[in-house]
Amino acid sequence: MDVVSTRTLTIGLTLCTLIAGGCAGPGSPVVTERSPVDRASATHYRVRPGDTLYSIAYRYHLDVPSVASANGLSPPYTIYPGQKLRLKAVPGESGDTGRAPPTRPAKRRDTGKIASPDISWRWPSSGRIVKEYGRENPGLDFELNGGARIVTAAPGEVVYSGNGLGGYLRLVIVRHGDEYLSAYSINAEVRVSEGDRLSRRAVIADLSSTLRRTQSMHFEIRKRGEPVSPRSLLGKR
Repeated sequence: MDVVSTRTLTIGLTLCTLIAGGCAGPGSPVVTERSPVDRASATHYRVRPGDTLYSIAYRYHLDVPSVASANGLSPPYTIYPGQKLRLKAVPGESGDTGRAPPTRPAKRRDTGKIASPDISWRWPSSGRIVKEYGRENPGLDFELNGGARIVTAAPGEVVYSGNGLGGYLRLVIVRHGDEYLSAYSINAEVRVSEGDRLSRRAVIADLSSTLRRTQSMHFEIRKRGEPVSPRSLLGKR
């Protein structure tokens, strides 16, 4: 059985089903994985509308170039709804689109390399850190006061901006060169779209319009698909 993505889940599925015990209320955590996948045994994935190669690779902790190579894809990594992708290279096996590709591709993102071999990382928020990176947390969790801004940790390209990937309510993934991704899971509206090129400290979202006193953000940095300690790259605050 194919493992399916939960970028949009199914049409009509409400956010109540993403959070155990009911809907997410004000200030509810937005980072708990409520629809885990068996990453170790998963070998294939059937593309759903709205997927990008980056969102699929992110969900399975995989390196995008490796997934692309396993499926014979090259930039801009165009994929189609119904297409069957190999998550891992299997000798002698070829990809199966599952049906004829539509006239227009579902996504056409990623225009190639981002010209900057050296990445200068910056903290995405000045908010208080409420949970550190560790065995049970692949990133940092922030508590944000009303009016706070979330900015990109480094210049890059938005390769995913959407709702409901895993247990996340809002998720933005930014590509920084060929090895690194940063991810921002928040409970607020975002200001960026897939394909946007972001300069240093570009605003991803702000809480200036929120009526809540505090909100939450989960932040990750991944190298070749695997989470790394953000503090190891961000340095001192």
